[in-house]
Amino acid sequence: RLFYWFLLGLPHFLIFANLISVAYLGLMSYFGYYLVIMLVDFGEMSVDLNIPMWIPHLVLPIAFALAAYRTAEKLVEVLKTDSNEIKLFSEHEVIINEIKGEK
Repeated sequence: RLFYWFLLGLPHFLIFANLISVAYLGLMSYFGYYLVIMLVDFGEMSVDLNIPMWIPHLVLPIAFALAAYRTAEKLVEVLKTDSNEIKLFSEHEVIINEIKGEK
């Protein structure tokens, strides 16, 4: 019975999926930040490059935070769009159509 509300329509599913994605990506960014802090405290160095290990690991919190931001943007877009106007498509198709001059 918990998942019957998915049958109410596409907008509800998209809102739920985006909320779960933002939560997951936010948590990954949060824990990535603490991994970087832990590596700074340990002072571990890369054997090959002779740089601190926290520098290459810094990509984790930054990338997941940016992905969470982008997903939150899409969530706001879904919330602002009328349910009759929601279309399923990929972003690269929109860009290709814009280049071609189509709508």
